[in-house]
Amino acid sequence: MIKLDVRTNFPEFLSKIDKTRADQLPQAMAWTLTEVAKRGRDAVIAEMQRVFDRPTPYTLNSLYVWGATKKKLVAEVVIKDDQNKGTPASKYLAPEIEGGERSFKRFERSLQLAGLLPSGMYAAPGHEAPLDQYGNMPPQLLVRILSDLRAFPEAGYRANRRLSKASTFFVARAGSHLKPGIYWRLPNRMLVCIVAFVRTPHYSVRLAFYPLLQRTAAAEFPRVFPLMWQRALSTDRGAR
Repeated sequence: MIKLDVRTNFPEFLSKIDKTRADQLPQAMAWTLTEVAKRGRDAVIAEMQRVFDRPTPYTLNSLYVWGATKKKLVAEVVIKDDQNKGTPASKYLAPEIEGGERSFKRFERSLQLAGLLPSGMYAAPGHEAPLDQYGNMPPQLLVRILSDLRAFPEAGYRANRRLSKASTFFVARAGSHLKPGIYWRLPNRMLVCIVAFVRTPHYSVRLAFYPLLQRTAAAEFPRVFPLMWQRALSTDRGAR
């Protein structure tokens, strides 16, 4: 998450306002911080669409805003950490934001636990791998591969064994005549590399998450605050 740090000319502003209305300042500030955070979130989403190749709806919807309150004048832009839908966005976006190595995906962890993915290697789509509209391997295919290779926990294997009536996938390890990876044995006996085992990928920063939020906050705060100040004054029942 990131907390918006907005620097502005409040001493000058406070010297000009009607002191009898200053009690509305916390409410105006809370609304302003929340709205600025929303605009920052929207700016990051637009940047995702620019720098990423076909980002999924899950990725684009992975940012949300914790609004400020009168008692807590902090608004936060947070990346979802949902563990129920595969690899959380907070983990796979981290290398794009900060650079470095990416974390292992759930598919890779299953292969590791089954002793199929060599240490220090990651799984990447092979050249012949079918991809969905977002450039990813379909989840149903990943489930079928894990089931066929018995890479599920026992309960998961029993639940998914119907997906692979015959053994159609196998792992080629280092030292064989095939490059390391998972191969698909087609009915005509042709072998297709469906998953390639690759060395640790290193990422450079692609999504300027923090700088973009700070720039947006600095630009939008002076525009938003006057509107929220007037809104706060208009809802001040004590002034009527």
